[in-house]
Amino acid sequence: MQLFLEMVNVAVKALMARKMRTLLTMLGIVVGVASVVVMLAYGEGQKAEIMASFEGWGDKQMELSIRYQRRRGPGRADALYAPRTVQLTYGDIEAIRQDCSAISLALPEMESSATIRRNAITLDDYWLIATEPEYFEIMGDRFDKGRTFSLEENLMQERVCILGFDAWQQLFIADNPIDDYVMINGKRYRVVGTLLSKGGFAARWFDARVYIPYYTGKLRTNLFQEIDAIQTEVISTSYIDRAERQLLELMYMRHPQLPVPEDDPYDTEVAPIRIRSMASRMAERSQMADSFAVLLLVIGGLSLLIGGVGVMNIMLVAIHQRTMEIGLRKALGAHRRHIVVQFLIEAMMICLAGGLIGNLIAFLACRYLARLPDEAEIPDPVITPVAVTVAVVVTIGTGLFFGIWPALRAARLDPIKALHGGR
Repeated sequence: MQLFLEMVNVAVKALMARKMRTLLTMLGIVVGVASVVVMLAYGEGQKAEIMASFEGWGDKQMELSIRYQRRRGPGRADALYAPRTVQLTYGDIEAIRQDCSAISLALPEMESSATIRRNAITLDDYWLIATEPEYFEIMGDRFDKGRTFSLEENLMQERVCILGFDAWQQLFIADNPIDDYVMINGKRYRVVGTLLSKGGFAARWFDARVYIPYYTGKLRTNLFQEIDAIQTEVISTSYIDRAERQLLELMYMRHPQLPVPEDDPYDTEVAPIRIRSMASRMAERSQMADSFAVLLLVIGGLSLLIGGVGVMNIMLVAIHQRTMEIGLRKALGAHRRHIVVQFLIEAMMICLAGGLIGNLIAFLACRYLARLPDEAEIPDPVITPVAVTVAVVVTIGTGLFFGIWPALRAARLDPIKALHGGR
């Protein structure tokens, strides 16, 4: 122990004797460690934001739609597509309600665009949805004011509507929208409810919507041609796989024109019937976030690698300058392991000091990013114990990896040649 403390003391004196060189060497480690921690924290923050955004969704929601051949853009090479003659019908919804035991709710969703106007404020090409009252329960929407459609309003084709968060914010500003009126493609609709924001990545698509009753849209407008999707709710999250199989079997039976995948009829990635559950969406988003976090970690790791090369370079220079000192130590009886440990301690001290400073800078940087306004669209970084552990382990590993070769080279010096300055 005493010998080790003596080596640490010698290492400190050697590093302090060349302060500027030590600081410049440490700078590479500082930047590398700070980059790694910030990148990990940013990736974790993005993942947390994505997962939080799903809290605004019903966890048992499942969407069924038909996959048609795209006119533009790439698609999966093995995916099957339905002919345009196959359309979702209300009969499909009634069959789902009757025959799919794993499904508790099934509702139509028709999509179109319309002009929404109130006084001098006009929203052009706005997203209009025609559906039934329980839709908002399935989708996990929360009402800010008012209520959903009533069953009577739907059956009687009443001109009532529900405004998404973005719509009522723009149209009414500070006014109370309930029982007031908006114009949808020139027809007057009474507002019966307003929704809170979905939040997260989903806000840009789902907050900019206006909803009207299904039969109102189908029979009192010419905006909707067909049912675009069927929104369903599974009786329990543990029944998601069973619900998918039941839906596929029912749709193949009701629409014989649909092509069936040869390898696996229930493969929803290939089948012409597209079924997307909330669980699968969360898994997709989580996988995307993890992949992005790995990319960020690689970028931060490259910075640390450059810093480690700087440590190795400086240690080689130090060995060249201290050749006579090394020769004297070996002549006085120092073993190779003592020389190796001596220079490893110096490399480790540079890396550990750089790591501590880098962690401090990363912490301050993350606090700054967390205080940025929402308009910056930067998720709040989350520094986890994993990120700190990775930074510490990587810092120690950098010191060992980039310090071992210079240390071994110093230990192999011939003491007689070293005493003569390496000549």
